[in-house]
Amino acid sequence: MKRQLKKEIEKLAGEFSHGAAQAAMKDAAAELEAAYDTLVDSGKSQLEAYRQVLKDVEKMRSVLADLPKTEEEQQAEEKEKKADAWNRKVNAIHKSLESVMWVGTVILYFLLSFLTGYWHMTWLIFLAASMGSILLNIAASYLKGNPLSAQMGKWKGLMWLGITEVYFLIGFLHGGWSWTWLLFLGGALAETLLGLIGKWKA
Repeated sequence: MKRQLKKEIEKLAGEFSHGAAQAAMKDAAAELEAAYDTLVDSGKSQLEAYRQVLKDVEKMRSVLADLPKTEEEQQAEEKEKKADAWNRKVNAIHKSLESVMWVGTVILYFLLSFLTGYWHMTWLIFLAASMGSILLNIAASYLKGNPLSAQMGKWKGLMWLGITEVYFLIGFLHGGWSWTWLLFLGGALAETLLGLIGKWKA
């Protein structure tokens, strides 16, 4: 039961990150464990001792919650709250834009297909929408503090979708299927260069 008591004490300590609470918890942990040992030595069962000391652990929670935080800790907490609120706002806008974009893509796909009859080509709009989805993801991630250079995988995905889009467009419009596959070789070269640049900057 003492091991379980230690877990409860560690759990309580993890709930409070500010300095005053951590310092108080460090001192209280030893006292609570000593109180448990004293109760067991006095003849109480381990379960009884555990339950009695656990009540003190629960009382400590309210005591620690009332301990004052330093100005730096308050500023850091406020900054974290603002960042969380901003991230939630960005996520909500991102999700809404994604939904609007995909619904609009489906509508546009059928509209163009029925008006032109080019069903063999109009499906390419979904590739374009996928590129738009990646761009929205990159923008949302950037607004949440992730630099553009740290999103290399997304940029590579965007590049390959763009190459595929151009490949089919040229093929359908001009019939250059015999040489447009070279675009993929160019993409492989560009991906290798991007990888080298990323390693060099790291």
